Amino acid sequence: MVDKGLFNFKDDRRHHIEIIVTDINNNRSVLSFFVRSAACKQTFSDGPVEKNVVIMPYNRNNKFVSKNVTVNIPAGLLYDTLRFEFSKTSGNPDMYSDIYRIHNMYTPVHKAYSLSIKPARIPQGKESKLVIVQITDELKRSPLSTSWVNGILLTNPNSFGTFYVGIDTVPPLISGNGLIQGANLSDKTEIRIKISDDFSGIKSYEPQIDGKWALFEYDQKNNLLIYRFDPKRITKGIKHNLSLTVSDNCSNISTLNREFVW
Repeated sequence: MVDKGLFNFKDDRRHHIEIIVTDINNNRSVLSFFVRSAACKQTFSDGPVEKNVVIMPYNRNNKFVSKNVTVNIPAGLLYDTLRFEFSKTSGNPDMYSDIYRIHNMYTPVHKAYSLSIKPARIPQGKESKLVIVQITDELKRSPLSTSWVNGILLTNPNSFGTFYVGIDTVPPLISGNGLIQGANLSDKTEIRIKISDDFSGIKSYEPQIDGKWALFEYDQKNNLLIYRFDPKRITKGIKHNLSLTVSDNCSNISTLNREFVW
C-alpha cells in the first residue's frame, strides 16, 4: 500500500476518493466519497489550555500531576488526542483521600495506564489495608489491585473514571458448608467449602489435609472450593484433619480447621 494509505491534503479544495477492494476471484467492492481538508488551528501543549483541561497527544507519553495524584499515559494508549479533564471533591470520613475524577469513563483507552494517589491520612500499622477504589457508573465500589510504595498507592486502571483511597480490614469469610467438627464423611465423594470476600477479593487459599498440601478445585463463579476424595492420596477409614487459610488482596486472613472421618 502506497504511503500506508495515508493522504495529506495541503489545500482546502474538494477531493474525490474511491476505494476499490478485490478478492482472489476478482469480486469487487467500491466505496466512493468526497472530502475537503481544512487547516488545523489547534496548537498542542503540555500545559492547560483552559481551566482543568490538558491537551494530551495520542502519540506521546503524557503525564498529569496534581497534589497527591499522578497519572501516566504511555504513547499509543489513547485512540486520539485527548482534552484531558481532572477535578476533585472532598471525600467522606470513611475515605482516606479526596475523590478524584480522572477524565471520564466514556473515553476508551487501549490498555491500562498508571495512577498513583497519596493518601490524605494513613491508619497506623494498616498501610497494607489501603486500596484504590474506582466508583462505577452504577455508583458501585470496585477495588483495584493496589501496591504500596514509599507512602504512595499505585494501580493500573483499564478505564478513566472516579477514584479514591479506601480501606479493607475485614477478612474473607469461610463457610464449612455443613462440614462440622468430627463429621463422618465415609459415604461422601467430596468436600465443598464456600469462601468469599465482600471487598478487595480473594487473593489466595492454602488447603492442607493431615499437614500436606491438598488439591482443591476453585469454582470462582460459585465461590466454592471442592476437594474430591482419592484413596491414593489419603487413607480411608480413619480420622483426618483439614486446615484452610484464605487471604484477600489487602492481606486479611481467615482460617478454618476441621477434623473429619473418611
